[in-house]
Amino acid sequence: MNMQRMLTPIEVSSILNVSARTVRRLADSRVIPGARKIGNVWRFDPEKFAHWLSDLEKPERTSEKEKIGTKISSEENP
Repeated sequence: MNMQRMLTPIEVSSILNVSARTVRRLADSRVIPGARKIGNVWRFDPEKFAHWLSDLEKPERTSEKEKIGTKISSEENP
């Protein structure tokens, strides 16, 4: 079993430049892959998260970035 260190919502929020609350909402909505809720605490698989981020940066994924950006901005500014 792979016992790698999981990322916290605060770590993910600093990478995405959004609040930890937004990260938890995105995880709950299944937007961020590799998210696991352990008790009341979210944790993120660093490999799946990194892969997802690299996919978002590909030019052909522009519509996906726009969709996520819209979701993030609507959650940041209710």
